[in-house]
Amino acid sequence: MKTDPGSDQLLTAGELAARLGVAVSTVRRWAREHRIPSLRLSRKVVRYDIRAVENAALRSPEGGQRDV
Repeated sequence: MKTDPGSDQLLTAGELAARLGVAVSTVRRWAREHRIPSLRLSRKVVRYDIRAVENAALRSPEGGQRDV
């Protein structure tokens, strides 16, 4: 599916993980910890709005990353 570069994109956990260079489990953990926003489309389907994730990273005092 081709989309406009400027359009809103909903990504799977795998797609978002690839863009961020992290593991899929990390994306899911961040969503569970409310560090990034997620959209639950059904019981099993979760998507991530790339713009909302980027905005959340900019608002975070740690720049979207935190060492534990």
